Amino acid sequence: MFLRATGSMGAAALMTATLYYGMHLLIDAGGVPVWSEAPPDIIITIPEPKPDPEPIRDKKPELPEVVEQPKIAMDAPTIQKPGKAIYSGPKLIGSDSPKTFDPIATDRDAQPMYRQEPNFQNITRAEAITLAFDVRPNGSVDPDTITVLEATSKRLERPAMRAVRKWKYQGKIVNGEALWQRDVRVRFTVEPPR
Repeated sequence: MFLRATGSMGAAALMTATLYYGMHLLIDAGGVPVWSEAPPDIIITIPEPKPDPEPIRDKKPELPEVVEQPKIAMDAPTIQKPGKAIYSGPKLIGSDSPKTFDPIATDRDAQPMYRQEPNFQNITRAEAITLAFDVRPNGSVDPDTITVLEATSKRLERPAMRAVRKWKYQGKIVNGEALWQRDVRVRFTVEPPR
């Protein structure tokens, strides 16, 4: 073990001496000390001042390009023209008018509360799509029942179905009980922007 340590130390000393001599050859300045040379001339350059940028408040805002959206028309019951009442309720005693005791308990079809238009894009000609779906008793659209009955283009199907999934209704009421409204239909007709 002593021989191994002595051999390693000798090899390390030889390697250090070789590196030291090699560094001396790389640094050698030809016998002239580096600090005795005259310093190089220093040229000071001053950059030209840049003009002040135009103040932001003086700039006119850049308006985004206006992209016309296609015109969409719906053919379905709306809040303004609701579906027909199924049952108008009992008449008040001693009255000939068909007023009801409680308008909330009046039987009715599902009534729309919220509708979002589909986001049809790249429409170049007049197109149309008809969907059918069921409305749950709580007023939400059952996404599993949305079906395409008719469409002039396959690319209308996905945006139309995505929009109808978000629609909300007041549920169908029969004898004071909320029921499913089956086979609600809606037709979208789309005109291209001019």
